[in-house]
Amino acid sequence: MHNYAAGAKVCLNYLTHLLNLLNLTDLKILRTVWLLHDFVVNKVNDYYPNWDKQIKNQIISKANEVIKQDKWLDLIKNTLTTNDTQQFQLAANLYTQYGFDAWKARFEHQKNYHSDQWPYLLLSDSLPRIKQVIQLANQQYDFAKIATGPALIHEYETEIDTHNLLDLILQELNHFPGVGEDLILIGLNSPVIQNRNIALNTIEAWDRSFWSERIKIAIQELAIIEPDDKIKHRIITLLI
Repeated sequence: MHNYAAGAKVCLNYLTHLLNLLNLTDLKILRTVWLLHDFVVNKVNDYYPNWDKQIKNQIISKANEVIKQDKWLDLIKNTLTTNDTQQFQLAANLYTQYGFDAWKARFEHQKNYHSDQWPYLLLSDSLPRIKQVIQLANQQYDFAKIATGPALIHEYETEIDTHNLLDLILQELNHFPGVGEDLILIGLNSPVIQNRNIALNTIEAWDRSFWSERIKIAIQELAIIEPDDKIKHRIITLLI
C-alpha cells in the first residue's frame, strides 16, 4: 500500500463508501478502519509518493468519523460475551483499541470457555490479577503431571500446551517475588529444558530473601541430577 500509486485515493474512497452505509455493523470492518488509521498516522511519511499531507489528513478524518460512531462500543460489549473465541478476540482487541481495559472480559472468557487468553491475562502489573490467573491456570491445567524430572527435551508437543503455559506464567513471576512458588518447583522438575531455564530465570530475578527453603533445596537437588551441562553450570554458579 505504501507504493501503490492509487493507494491513498483508494483508502479515501473506501472510507467515504463506509460512511454512506447506514447499517454497518461488522467488527472486522471496524478493525480494518483502525488499521488504516494507524497505518496513515504512524507509518506513512513524506517520502512515499501520492500520500501528501492533505490526503493523509482526509483519510484520518474520515477514519475517525467511522471509529467514533456510537454504535461500535455497544456492539463490542455485546460481542465480549460470545462463546465464539475468534469473535471474542476481535472484540477484546477493539475494546483495548478504544482505551478500555479488556482484562476482566478476557478472564471470564478463559474461565468459561477454556480458550487461549493467557498471554493477555498475564500482561498485568497487578498482584491480585496475577494470583487470579495462577489460580485459574491451576484449575484448567494439571501442571503437576509434567514434573517428571529433568531430561533433555527441547521442544513442546504443541504450540499451546502445559509446558508452554508454564513458561508464560514463570516469565511474569520475575516481577512478583515470592508468588507462584509451586509452579517454579514444577518448572525446575520439568523434562523440558526451557521450563527449567525459565524457572531459574525467575529465581535469579528474585532477591535471595524471597527464596524459601523449598526452593533452595530444589536448586541443590537439581544441581546433582541435572542432565544438561549448561544448566548444571548455571545452577552451580547460582549457588555460589
